[in-house]
Amino acid sequence: MARYKSIQPSAFIHNPEAGPLYRQFATLSFPPEWREAVLRLYGDSVPERRREKVLQWRQVPIRRLDRLMRAAAPELVTANKYASVDGGRPWLYANTPYPTAVLRGLLSAWLRDMFDHKHDGRGEPNAETYRAIRRAMEALDTSNIEWQLTSVDLLHHQLSEGGTSEPDTSLYRLLPEYLAEKIETFSQSSPYEHGGERLRFRRVAGLVGSEAELISWPPNTFIKKKGKVAYYYSAYIRLFLRTSPFSAIPRIHVDTGIHRWVSGKVAMRGLQAASVYLLADSSLVPDGPVPERFAVADIAWRPQTKQVEWREGGPGGMLARVSMLDALPPADVLQKDADDWISGRDGLSLAVTHHTTMGRHGVGAGLLSEERRRLVEWGRQALEPEFTLAAPLTKSTVSGRNPTAALESKKSIRKDAAPEERQRINEENQRIAARNGAVYRKRAAVALAANIPSKKSLSALLLFQTTVMRDHLIQAAENHLGLALYRQQSGPNEWVWHAPELEVRITARELGKLGAPLGDDRAPRNREAMERAIADRRSEADTQIREITGALGNDVKPLLTFVELEGAFRPSTFTGFRPKADPKGALRLGCADAGLVSQFLRPLDTEVKEDKRDEDAAYRAEAAWSDGLRQLGIVLTPQHSLAPDVPDDLAQVAFWIVKRSVDSKSNNRQFTPVALYLQGDGPLLGHIPGQGEWLPYPELLRKLTSRASTTTTAQAQARETATFVQNTLYALRGTDTLVIAHAQNSRTRWPWLLNSGLIEDHLALGDGHAKPLRRFGKRLRIARVATHERSETPQWWAAPEDSSKPAGLAKGLWFPGDLDSSGRVFYASAERPHSMQEHSATAKLTPHSIKDPPKDPDDEPRVRNMYRPDAHVGSPQLIELTMAGLCEGDDPEKWAMFLQQQRNTEESKSELVLPFALHMAALSKEYALPYDELPDETDDPGDDPLKPDDEPVQLALELALDNEAG
Repeated sequence: MARYKSIQPSAFIHNPEAGPLYRQFATLSFPPEWREAVLRLYGDSVPERRREKVLQWRQVPIRRLDRLMRAAAPELVTANKYASVDGGRPWLYANTPYPTAVLRGLLSAWLRDMFDHKHDGRGEPNAETYRAIRRAMEALDTSNIEWQLTSVDLLHHQLSEGGTSEPDTSLYRLLPEYLAEKIETFSQSSPYEHGGERLRFRRVAGLVGSEAELISWPPNTFIKKKGKVAYYYSAYIRLFLRTSPFSAIPRIHVDTGIHRWVSGKVAMRGLQAASVYLLADSSLVPDGPVPERFAVADIAWRPQTKQVEWREGGPGGMLARVSMLDALPPADVLQKDADDWISGRDGLSLAVTHHTTMGRHGVGAGLLSEERRRLVEWGRQALEPEFTLAAPLTKSTVSGRNPTAALESKKSIRKDAAPEERQRINEENQRIAARNGAVYRKRAAVALAANIPSKKSLSALLLFQTTVMRDHLIQAAENHLGLALYRQQSGPNEWVWHAPELEVRITARELGKLGAPLGDDRAPRNREAMERAIADRRSEADTQIREITGALGNDVKPLLTFVELEGAFRPSTFTGFRPKADPKGALRLGCADAGLVSQFLRPLDTEVKEDKRDEDAAYRAEAAWSDGLRQLGIVLTPQHSLAPDVPDDLAQVAFWIVKRSVDSKSNNRQFTPVALYLQGDGPLLGHIPGQGEWLPYPELLRKLTSRASTTTTAQAQARETATFVQNTLYALRGTDTLVIAHAQNSRTRWPWLLNSGLIEDHLALGDGHAKPLRRFGKRLRIARVATHERSETPQWWAAPEDSSKPAGLAKGLWFPGDLDSSGRVFYASAERPHSMQEHSATAKLTPHSIKDPPKDPDDEPRVRNMYRPDAHVGSPQLIELTMAGLCEGDDPEKWAMFLQQQRNTEESKSELVLPFALHMAALSKEYALPYDELPDETDDPGDDPLKPDDEPVQLALELALDNEAG
């Protein structure tokens, strides 16, 4: 791999030489005469237990109104999640005043929706509610409202106490919208052009608090060789206003990728809703303006009518009340033939977003570095001179200090090696494997002793469905622990190995009916039925596993269960479970009740080419075995290379908050702060509130499955978090300790973790003021980790020094250039995952070719076509490491490098997304939240449709990609 000295973030900063940046908007504030009527109506629409808070906060959530405007009035912009019913802050923004009569129709539909959205448009309000709706509608007299011409400072921000930029909240929507408009305008006169093809971009209506989005239109078309189906896709550009700790410079993150559209029938099974992008030649509602951008609406399956309908479009729905349905084709017609509308019909272009649950798409997800660079560099021309591309990130000066591996690397064999050389290297590799196996066995013995003192045996239960996966897992265990010479028993139900350091036993039984879908022939129809089905399967699993383990005796009682089970439903093979029928969560709970942690692996994958299936199955079995051992706290992390700057006996404490808030009908509310402890080669320990002592990791996981959560309010949860963190730190005050916390996971209940909350070498808990870190421990440090979630770190590419070479990827720790002057913030990147080996110059948006140098100097270079729309590609996400609190004399760069080194484990081929201790803390949610919260079929499906397949995903639970899922 090429060596790079810098990487380029896909981020822009304001050019101070360009001067102030003001933009005029037509704005509308919430008129005083509307306030009490709307507030009263909203208060009546919420449960009585919440009514007092509604009247106290004097705010009305406008998420559903925002969604209606996104579909029917895409030119309107809301910049706040709530419509404040006090004060004069603008509520709506537009380039030009919006017709008040049309606005009144939108507001009337919203007011009625406060009553009937939970009834799905069925039934009528009682007399008292009807009168409240009438009073509110009469109060919303739009004839007297006036749009104001307002000049907005798009750069207005303050500095936090820690020196972090705090933009005005409205700018998180308005500034990206302004810049998106500049790109759209630029693309009409100077389209993106490469390889003889051009792309022009159109803006898309957004949601409150979201990014500004553009998509290339018309869409690209791709037909595979010998194929008959045309696959459609667009490039997207998304702009986000973001800040970074201790930096006074806000920045615009620019994400680019592929948005795939459905061809043919829309497979709705397993989806709550699918997003439809609409571009109309005329107004979508009577008397409204012609949209200048894409509107977005949703189609959804309605169990009540057994058909696909426009969301909010059923009888009494908001779309029906504003007469928008007259402009749209029936949803069931669109669903049957989505691409019939993609090229335009009757003055309307419609494109339905593809999601992975719909099956395979002929176009692969993601962009690679070189094409991303070209697209961002083109957009740069639209944003200059007001905004300039941020400076490259430069490589850490301690990058060459690699950690010390506990395992030896196997020797590679040259393709042209002689037979004698091949034999010699193979024999040497066998000796290396034997030595590595001994290291693993010794480490396993240490971890197992933490679970059960003096225990030197590793026992596992394997519940299998096919002998193929059973045999692969047994072979994976033997290879991983170097047990080939120590096998004592080989089936049919027991496999036993006696090695000097460790005894290993695998008991195999057929999974049987435990692997059947919940509800058997019919999936549970609502939440209550689902919970009953889960409880039944949980009890059945507990009983069956206890019967198996009870017959084995206490000396060989398993601690770990491997379960061969199908995953989520895949339309391409018609295998897997629908969301409400998946028994995985119930089986995990049953295993925990029986005293075992659990690891799942899928059967042989029929989507893989036949000649590769066995290799794929072996790889997945090896990964499952390693992941299972991790749950027992058995893991090898390389010895860091930063002593004495970082103590060898450093204690790491990782905090993670497991949380899920649901309504009162559910028994699945969960809020649990978790802390993990790791020191040197010692065992992985953890604890939770109410559990004073540190527990072995598998015991902690099992306890999480039965923990009831009674802390429900945000304030109470913040207090519980503060108390838990304080008590944990107090117990470690005499130890060299590094605390690691995750920004996106914990900041809602630990506000100090917000960018604006951080103050160097200080710590705040709950709503208390920040105090010097040394008050919590004289040898305490604290680091905050942020990921690409919500695009809080930018996409990136590695820029080659030779401009004739394509951009690539690079592993390392990086300084943030002109984005930070504190010396406390760093960025960590990873290499390309082993599963993605496409050439960096692979292109998907426009034709592209490269010239390979000839082997013979007299020959002509070979031209290679790099246009591969069907390639599935992606890039590792950039991780932000903030050394928020250090001791006097500490070098922030070396402590950041320590965290980067902690993203490596010996058994993983790719870096973890998070440092190891934090990664293991995050996995605790698999036990605290073993199955997803699902709405009743009679419930409102939620504010958002299921996310499309262009959201960030994690590859093999280890390497997160900043692009799309496959």
